[in-house]
Amino acid sequence: MTMAEPRGRVSDMLEAILAAGANPNAWSDEPAGKRRTLLQLAIEESGVVNKGGSSSWGGLGDLHRGGRLHNVQLLLDAKADPNKASEPSPDHLPLLTALQLEDDVLVRALLLAKADPNIKRTDGGDTPLHLAVRSQLYKSCEMLLRAGTDVDAEDARGRSPLHYAGAGPMTIINSLTAFGADPLHTAPRSGETILHTFAACENAIPDTIDWIALKAPQLLSSQPPPTNRSVSSHPNCGSPAVVTPLHVAAKRGHFSTCLRLVDRGADLNQRGGRNLRHTAITLADKRGHHELAKALYHRKTMMCTATWSEWLRNPTIQTTIAFIAVMLWLNRALLYDLCLDIATWWYLL
Repeated sequence: MTMAEPRGRVSDMLEAILAAGANPNAWSDEPAGKRRTLLQLAIEESGVVNKGGSSSWGGLGDLHRGGRLHNVQLLLDAKADPNKASEPSPDHLPLLTALQLEDDVLVRALLLAKADPNIKRTDGGDTPLHLAVRSQLYKSCEMLLRAGTDVDAEDARGRSPLHYAGAGPMTIINSLTAFGADPLHTAPRSGETILHTFAACENAIPDTIDWIALKAPQLLSSQPPPTNRSVSSHPNCGSPAVVTPLHVAAKRGHFSTCLRLVDRGADLNQRGGRNLRHTAITLADKRGHHELAKALYHRKTMMCTATWSEWLRNPTIQTTIAFIAVMLWLNRALLYDLCLDIATWWYLL
């Protein structure tokens, strides 16, 4: 991104007042309690009036993001503190805002100016790496990791950044593990593993399920201890008490994730929930995911471990038996003659 873009009047004014010795860490001219640092202001509002006369939120003024970056770089060069929070909230920090705007170039500029890569939001406990992984910002993840962020830092739920990588891409997972992320990380309070959160992720990709099943196959049957608050007690998970990743996916109706987990060795006979009452099949059926329950049931009854009663309850087997019975009935006369011939032949022997 070049600096040859038109910078606008505010950029020229900012450059002039900083050159004259203005304090780069001064507050904005806003009511007390709502004041922002100039750096925060430059990130959120480039301060440039567009051709239509309206102020541009999100830093897209100056006709390009380059205008916002130019203003931010002017302040950083003048020793603006990238770790100074604005008054509205202690979470109102430049690096967190840059990640929310998904601006990799701005993240790089702030990290080069020694922005703290390990800051935590007071609301939720997210670190910059949590935000970058959740937003699938591969470049920002790489820069944060190289800047020394804690790869296994926990948020308020006890989840590490790797917990939020279920939607991919695999390049982010590879970067996290290359810097030492633990695939066996477990949330201390809930007992929730990384595979539990992958299973709960609505848009989890098959590659992430395959990866964790290969790296840590024991997680396929892992259950949070019943003495701990379960993964499911959070409204975004919703499964009852003691559950495996397969139970989590079945409860939420995640069709492809369930089938992938079964393909990778998840046990359809394993029971979970309060009092260990439910298999993944009964849990999916109870929650109204009938097509998923049917698909899982077919997978189970086509396995060698299925009992005769389970085979006979399989709709595919029932249809086959019904077809054979109808054909025998329609050809009963021919069948009678055949049986008579066989009996006669046997008698004559």
